[in-house]
Amino acid sequence: MTDEHAGLFRCESSHHLPTYLTRCLAAFDALNATDRLLLLRAAHWIHHAAQVRELSASAAYTAVVQSVEVLVDTQGGQSTSAAYRAFVEDHAPATTDTMRTMHRSLYRVRSQISHGSRLFVSDLEVSGMPNPQRWHEERLLDHATAVCRTAIINWLLRRTTAAAAR
Repeated sequence: MTDEHAGLFRCESSHHLPTYLTRCLAAFDALNATDRLLLLRAAHWIHHAAQVRELSASAAYTAVVQSVEVLVDTQGGQSTSAAYRAFVEDHAPATTDTMRTMHRSLYRVRSQISHGSRLFVSDLEVSGMPNPQRWHEERLLDHATAVCRTAIINWLLRRTTAAAAR
C-alpha cells in the first residue's frame, strides 16, 4: 500500500506480493556493498522473528525491532533510542494517535525484554487460556512487525533513490 501524500510504502501483510516488488528488487540490485550488507542484516532479523515467534513472542519482538536498529545511524550524537524513534517516524510514520503511541513504545519494550525486566505473557504461561494481556502483546508484535517491514522497505527505496540523484 502506498501513502500517496508521504510517498511512503507500507507493508501490512506478509501474505501477498506487493505492487512495488519490482522496485524493491531493482533497488536491492543498485545498493552499494555496505548498504546491501545492512539490508541483509535487517532481513535476517525479520526472518529470525518469524522463525521464533511460536517459541517465544518476546524473542520475536526483540528480533523485529533489532531489524530496524541495524539501519539506524547513531553518529549524530542522539541516544540510540532517540535515533531509533526518529528513524521509524521518518520511514514508517504513524497515521493515528494510537499508532503514534505504539510507535513510541517499540524501542522501550525491546529494551525491557533485552535487559531482562520483561517477558511477554505467552512466554510465561503454561496454558493457552485467553488472556487480555496476551492479546495486547500479540497486537504489539504484529504492529512492530508491520512498522519495521515498512521502515526497511522505505529505507531501501530512499537509499537507492538518493544514490541515483548523486
